[in-house]
Formats: sequence, structure tokens, C-alpha cells
Amino acid sequence: RMIDHFETLLGGIVANPDMACGELPIIPEPERQTLLVEWNKTDFDYPPGNTMHGKFEQQVALQPDAIALLADGENYSYRELNRRANKLATKLQQLGVGPEVLVAMCSERCAELIIGLFAIQKAGGAYVPVSPQYPDERIRFILTDTDAPVVISDAGLLSRLNTVVKRLDNKPEFICIDDSLLATAKVKPPSKISASSLAYILYTSGTTG
Repeated sequence: RMIDHFETLLGGIVANPDMACGELPIIPEPERQTLLVEWNKTDFDYPPGNTMHGKFEQQVALQPDAIALLADGENYSYRELNRRANKLATKLQQLGVGPEVLVAMCSERCAELIIGLFAIQKAGGAYVPVSPQYPDERIRFILTDTDAPVVISDAGLLSRLNTVVKRLDNKPEFICIDDSLLATAKVKPPSKISASSLAYILYTSGTTG
């Protein structure tokens, strides 16, 4: 293979002696076809207008009692996960969350994180992940920059987050995910989003690609 590459390079030099080194070909055409075309035939006919939480709800209808999530030694069926997400989504809508409204979520990686993600989508909002591993200054910057009106978190982080937002002009509404909030869920919140709606905003360092 290396000989093929070397021969391709030599052929390119002969054919184009004035070409810059960085522009000379090194991969033979059959291999280039494989790399750029054959291995990249990933087109998929995805129905327009579909949403991630809509696909999840289809699975809820198909297999409501199947295991959807394993977390911290607990099993969550599709029905239970959907029930909890619906309850939280209803609460979010009562707080004014809808299309293009940003909702920050600060939580460790646990079942509640997945529930919160689906709930934000069901309410129509856009998800803003805030890692509890971030320093306070980073969390304060994200909440200031997004001006997210609602922050979902857990009881163990609320005290810290309240301290973080003390200096903010527009303090967000905090929702604590706990069993009392998610104990009952009777109404499925209406979906208010489309495939073109804002889904999430990610803040990264310059090195995460």
C-alpha cells in the first residue's frame, strides 16, 4: 500500500511539476473512491417533522413495559420514564417554557438527567447542559450568557447554584427533580416543536472539537 502511495506521489510530481507539495496526490483513485464515497454512503430517509422525543413516545406505545434505562441499580420502563418526563414537562410549560426557550440542567449523570432532557424537549424548550464539575465562574457565565429562565437540578446542588446566581440580574427559576415532584403524572403535555426548532446549546472549550 505504501508503494502504491509512493508511486501515486511520483506520478503526480511528473504530471504537475509546479504543484505545491501539499496539493500533490498520494492516494490512488480506487482507494480515494473507497474512502470518500463507498464508506460514506450514510444517507438515511428520515421522515421530515420527526423529533427525538416523538420517536421515544412511539417506542413507549410499542413496548411500554420494556426496560428503557438502567441507572444506579434501578430499572426504568419506557412507560415510567415517559410518565416522569411528562410530569416535569408540564411543570416547565407552566413556567413559560416553549419553543426556543432555553432550559439549563445541572445534574450528575443519572436517570434524572435523561428524564430532564426528554422533559425539556416535550415542553418545546432547548437543552443547555451545565456540568456540576464546572467551577462556579463557568456556571455563572453560561447562565448569564444564555439568560435561561429555568434551571433544573437536584437537591444536592441547589444550595451551590443559589449562591452562584446571587450576582445575576435575572435570576432563573429553579426546579428540583425529586420524587415528590414526579410522583403523579396524568396529562401528556402537548408537543410544541418541529424538526427545525432549536434543540440544544453546548458550551465547549476550544479543544473538544
